[in-house]
Amino acid sequence: MGETSKAPRVARLYVAMLAIVVLLVLQVSFFGAAGKRFAPYVAMVLFGWLALYSVMTGFTVAANRNGSARTWFGIIGALLTSLFLACVVPPNLMPPSRGRQLRRRGRTLLPALEPSHAWAGISMVVGVPLNLRSELAQHWRQMGRTEHASIAAFAHVTLELLAVGAPMELVAAAQRDAHDEVCHAELCFSLARSFDGSAQSPASFPEVHEARSLPHSRADALAQVAVAALVEGAFLEGVSARMLGQLALRVDDEAIKSVLKQLAADEGRHARHGWDVVDWCLAEGGNTVADALRRAIVALPTRSEKSDARDDRLEAFGVASATLERQCFDACRAHVVERMSSVVHLAHRAA
Repeated sequence: MGETSKAPRVARLYVAMLAIVVLLVLQVSFFGAAGKRFAPYVAMVLFGWLALYSVMTGFTVAANRNGSARTWFGIIGALLTSLFLACVVPPNLMPPSRGRQLRRRGRTLLPALEPSHAWAGISMVVGVPLNLRSELAQHWRQMGRTEHASIAAFAHVTLELLAVGAPMELVAAAQRDAHDEVCHAELCFSLARSFDGSAQSPASFPEVHEARSLPHSRADALAQVAVAALVEGAFLEGVSARMLGQLALRVDDEAIKSVLKQLAADEGRHARHGWDVVDWCLAEGGNTVADALRRAIVALPTRSEKSDARDDRLEAFGVASATLERQCFDACRAHVVERMSSVVHLAHRAA
């Protein structure tokens, strides 16, 4: 009798484990790179919880008549726990490939492309070997898509700053940053056209209407704005500025060098604006903002989301190698953690 009652319980254990695996796969598919990053932590929590539950309720030993009900309760609990953890991961801590971007559940939103000179109207002459032109055009066109999406991202920043009562200087800086991204997108699409002769521009981009909603509480809204400014502005814009500046020193072609210098200078200014927003939110929101920033520091990624193993053969044409990208990422992360840790510490002491 004991062996007979044991088999169904073992089967239900396997069903629960399979359900968790399926949910983890769905989480990765649903949240993209961010879901992949958080999947190991969710897996550890769920399988640890299931192992503890299996011991407590006796999956593999004979149980009383209520064992079946408790078993299915455990399975349902595991499913609900997985869904809850997947949904509450802070979207601001799911870094995109670059600075300010539009995202849906951690996935970066980019416009499609269509044949058009609308965003590729600047004439440039570049000296690039024929065998590299297609690859370089693809890279700079992708850069153009991210810069175009950043226009909408900064428009949302402006709206959020207005919503929390930010001073005129911060609102004006966000507006200038958005205009910078317009220029960046045009430069990138024009540079791509100079490589392969194909004039392509962003198509309609209805996703621009999707924006993070701020909490009703002003303190909580300030915390959300501050974390976004820290992660997307001070950190990721800082990474871009440092990397583009390093590339500008390694490029000989004057047209590419000019584009890199302008992008690096503007992205550096955007990073400084991010710090300005963090400082203001911290002064306005006190401990609520300080606590959110402290959690954001702990949750900062330890590696870039870009994991492709690029070598340095294209650095002379403005494409960062994986090594350069990692160096810039690590340096900026160390700077952000050091600066933010001291700022949050002082804020708590003042409170």
